[in-house]
Amino acid sequence: MPEENYPAPDLSGDVVVFDQDLSGGHGSPLWGINGQPWPDSDDIAVAHGQFVQFNYRNNSMMPHPMHLHGHFFEVGKTGVRKDTVIVPSHGLVNVRFVANNPGGWMHHCHNIYHAEADMMNVVQIG
Repeated sequence: MPEENYPAPDLSGDVVVFDQDLSGGHGSPLWGINGQPWPDSDDIAVAHGQFVQFNYRNNSMMPHPMHLHGHFFEVGKTGVRKDTVIVPSHGLVNVRFVANNPGGWMHHCHNIYHAEADMMNVVQIG
């Protein structure tokens, strides 16, 4: 769909912040978010309409293209809107979005072999 069908959200309200520490590799076959591999990872629960910020911190030697289903987010203060952002090796990236699409949405590394090795969780909006 054309981007004009998705007007930029107003992100000036109160924001709930979630730190998302990305880890894995270093000889381990498992990857995780906040040290938790899927399916044992905690869901991220937010209220419908809530402003959300993810602070991605990559603690690994590989970049991670982090993807959130069902939403677009703004990357940093750039205003650029995406559904996937690359978090560089040992880097930090902040994204913000409005939780305006109810349901359970997969949140995972888009390096599919990382997702298959459990680098994912669910964002529950309701």
